[in-house]
Amino acid sequence: MSRIDLLKTFIDIAKIYSPSGREQELAKYILNIVKEYSDDAYIDNVGNVIAIKGSGRPIIWLHAHMDTIPTEPRVEIYQDKIVGSGIADDKAPLTCMLKTFIEIENFKGKIVFTGVVEEETTSRGSINLVKDVEEKILEKPDGVIIGEPTGIDKIVYTYRGSLKIRIISKARGGHASTPISSTNPILKIYEIYQKIFKILDAGYEYNKVTIVPTVVKSSEVPNQIPKYAEMILDVRIPPKLKCSDIIEKIRDIKDVDSTSKTWLEYYECVDPVQVDIMNIMARALTRAIIKILGRSPIPAKKWGTSDMNIIVKICNNIIAYGPGEHETLHTDEEVVYIRDLEYAVKIYSEAIIEFEKLYRSLEK
Repeated sequence: MSRIDLLKTFIDIAKIYSPSGREQELAKYILNIVKEYSDDAYIDNVGNVIAIKGSGRPIIWLHAHMDTIPTEPRVEIYQDKIVGSGIADDKAPLTCMLKTFIEIENFKGKIVFTGVVEEETTSRGSINLVKDVEEKILEKPDGVIIGEPTGIDKIVYTYRGSLKIRIISKARGGHASTPISSTNPILKIYEIYQKIFKILDAGYEYNKVTIVPTVVKSSEVPNQIPKYAEMILDVRIPPKLKCSDIIEKIRDIKDVDSTSKTWLEYYECVDPVQVDIMNIMARALTRAIIKILGRSPIPAKKWGTSDMNIIVKICNNIIAYGPGEHETLHTDEEVVYIRDLEYAVKIYSEAIIEFEKLYRSLEK
């Protein structure tokens, strides 16, 4: 791909609507491009695009997700940047990894492009890849770059974990003119939220548990005490804790008030990840950034969660890196600088070369 081809492919990918669970159109588009340059390329049983070229070891995965949050595609092109929804998270890293895979040559080993589904929700795509490695359907990678919008001069070695908690409360309901006659589920779920916040010593610092209510559901009848209320809490977990620690701490309030039938449900539990900043892939990527940008990368910790939390189970030589400005993520104003798309391809390619050198040196 030339610079023009890179931009065209990126814009095409950015315009394809691919929220979690609806990545099929984008997967077919990518497969049609990548199969020409692969020894093997296919869409797996959950919808991931897998493309493989080369043989032997080391095996390096270029891993990015195809899904976005459910916002209609919007792409606006300016002289030096592209702005829109989903373009940084994760269409820019995805496109740059695709181009790197296509262009890389004379690599003594195997390159695997993995474009996965549902990173923004269930991590279903990455969970399936881990299963395939464990069942020896896929070979275990020696190194992995997670394509995430870190910024062109940052590498991410830590992500916090995440857990969703659903608070549910039911009651018999009643007329709003007589509030003392019935428990109000809306007040009950808010009370439980406050208790959870206090028990977990939640706050607004990186090394504290953070809790954000994201969904509230109840009756739409304005003069009725509702029979049902529900609140979903997005809980983010610092590296010192695990999901099981969070659940254990609040287990005693699971059935807070049996008369009002209030309880908690837990789902989408992902433990935090923190890898050695001196692992082989991190070192390879650092060398590549120094060579291409002329400066050392900034090691960074992310407040969110990524597929790195999942893939680390099969490979410790892992790091997250990619173009895209973090401050705008999950908005309609995501930003990617055009120069950074080109830099990212060069850096991914150089990191693959540096990884092979480091890998061979450790073999001796």
